[in-house]
Amino acid sequence: MTMGTGIVMGMALGVLIYLAISHREAARLAESQRLRVEGPFLRIIRGGWGQSDQKIHFRALVDYTVIVTPLMRRFGIAALRMTTTASQPNGFLVIHGIADAESVRDQLAEIDSLRETG
Repeated sequence: MTMGTGIVMGMALGVLIYLAISHREAARLAESQRLRVEGPFLRIIRGGWGQSDQKIHFRALVDYTVIVTPLMRRFGIAALRMTTTASQPNGFLVIHGIADAESVRDQLAEIDSLRETG
């Protein structure tokens, strides 16, 4: 019985430590992400252990999708998935942790349509 209690307490402590570290890392990653429009390009800057700076031409973007899981809904965030014609794995580009994803999606779609019509 003592051994079982020790195992359960050890697992609970491990989960708490993991969640504390993961939460801090997720917050740091969310703060380091940037999404900018630079002329005909969408620039995505991601931080973390290694920084990624990616520019995608709007003509390579096919559609914009907002993804909201129950956990994301609980914390008031969403993900924006963009389908591309570029050689991305699976043809998707996903930006996680957007607070007002519907507005961002609509703004990007409007900028894209303005760019197409001139």
